[in-house]
Amino acid sequence: MKRQTHLNLESLEGRALLSGLAYSVTTDQSVYLPGQPVVMTFQETNVSENAITVDDGPSIDGFNVTRGGKVIWRSNGGPTAMFIRLETLQPGQSLTVTATWDGVPSRGSAPASGTFEISDQLHPQTTTTVSITSATPTPTSPAPSPPSIDPQPIGIVTNPNPIPVQPVVPPPPASSDPTTSPISQDPNAPPTSTTSDPVSSPVAVSVSTNQPTYHKGHRVRMVLTLQNVGDSAITLPKGSVGQFRLFNGSTPVWHRARVASRTLGPGQSVKLAAVWNGKAHHAGVPLVAGTYTLEASGGGYSDSTSFRVTA
Repeated sequence: MKRQTHLNLESLEGRALLSGLAYSVTTDQSVYLPGQPVVMTFQETNVSENAITVDDGPSIDGFNVTRGGKVIWRSNGGPTAMFIRLETLQPGQSLTVTATWDGVPSRGSAPASGTFEISDQLHPQTTTTVSITSATPTPTSPAPSPPSIDPQPIGIVTNPNPIPVQPVVPPPPASSDPTTSPISQDPNAPPTSTTSDPVSSPVAVSVSTNQPTYHKGHRVRMVLTLQNVGDSAITLPKGSVGQFRLFNGSTPVWHRARVASRTLGPGQSVKLAAVWNGKAHHAGVPLVAGTYTLEASGGGYSDSTSFRVTA
């Protein structure tokens, strides 16, 4: 008599394990006051023994906040760069996406309250629930990020014989020349200086584009590189890696953020890429021929470059 054996797995969990990927959605708290920022994190981890290629991009990796089965807010609900990027996850590596909701529905003006379900568009079946109440919330510890394996960040390349790299000297304080404007924390404001002292900095930072000149409307590919040139491992703060901002003079044109935590050992580097589709994020901003300033920051370090757009 042949005995049949079946895997006793919950359906979503079973599909995740069979696909070689594990998913999680977490928030920094479980209970919030009205208007208190809700910081949400989605993580997709390769739990198999083989490399897996996954899709990513600003048009498909947004967060949804749902109340009573109706979506009331999307992190990518406004103008968004339309592209899809393929990321290769080695065994144990994770893709991490974060966003912050201010607690106000997209079509509202006042903070919302109640119970909300949060998911990410990369795997909408994985959700978490938060409550917004006027009662004082009891402090809670952040939820752990499964799985239990130690994921390795995307983009970190280990060189067994690293060659020391001199830190890139950041631009001087803001002036009338847009190419010298350093990073601003507000993507809609002209940049102000936030770069650490490069002489004592353990991180070398640079930003570049794939061409010096583009025709109007053409895609601009950009790369931010951070390298640990010190003798000790460095953990870059969560929520600060890969922020790209584009200015025409002092006018903000476009911004993109890729947020995640990174740990760099001595000699290790991380490269973060983004693509501008040639369109403005802000209504009423004319895209004219001229010089554009690209500024990028990560982990408290920043650099800038410029390129030309022709008619």
